[in-house]
Amino acid sequence: VKVFDIMGGTVKDMTARVTGSEKVTTPAGTFDAHVVEVRPAEGGSEGMKLWIAKTGRAIVKTETVVPAAMGGGTVVSELTK
Repeated sequence: VKVFDIMGGTVKDMTARVTGSEKVTTPAGTFDAHVVEVRPAEGGSEGMKLWIAKTGRAIVKTETVVPAAMGGGTVVSELTK
């Protein structure tokens, strides 16, 4: 998967891998979901984790690691409706 790197102004190769399944609860309800991890192809700690509902295939939650150059931390978003 190719992704635009906003900090570097370049396109990066990323890998997406299904790492399991989980039951995840958001304000919109509880979902049986596939867990997908997206990471830089060359390695590194940045990337994101997606929870994709098995029924309907909607993204119900994301967790993104923010690089230290942008202040570091983790951003979480969840489906609300």
